[in-house]
Amino acid sequence: MYSLKDMPSPSSMFSAYASMAASIMLFRSMANDLIPHPIRAYLFATLCHYFRSQSNNELTLVIEECDGNIGRNQVYDASETYLCTKISPAAGRLKVVKSPKEKSITLRFERGEKIEDSFRRDRSEMEIYM
Repeated sequence: MYSLKDMPSPSSMFSAYASMAASIMLFRSMANDLIPHPIRAYLFATLCHYFRSQSNNELTLVIEECDGNIGRNQVYDASETYLCTKISPAAGRLKVVKSPKEKSITLRFERGEKIEDSFRRDRSEMEIYM
């Protein structure tokens, strides 16, 4: 246990704090002046990589077309409708479908096609397995 007698005086603690803060500010300004920005960015990214939690940012959602006894999955239909709005000229392969009941053809993504999307600055990449 510590006693109040062993504790340094407030003036010496403030002096040590001021000295440490001044040293850090001097070191920071020297580093900003002497080390080029790309090297500083690389060092910062490397440090962040080691101290950040090692979580995987990938999430796999499997949406089945039919779910056993229930019949057609509404989430599947909604996701298919949404993804059809994301068809762009960059799409490599598209599936063309026309049923006898429909008057026009429908374009869908082919299996294995990758789609990039963003929502509120969050970028996502989807791969189709239909």
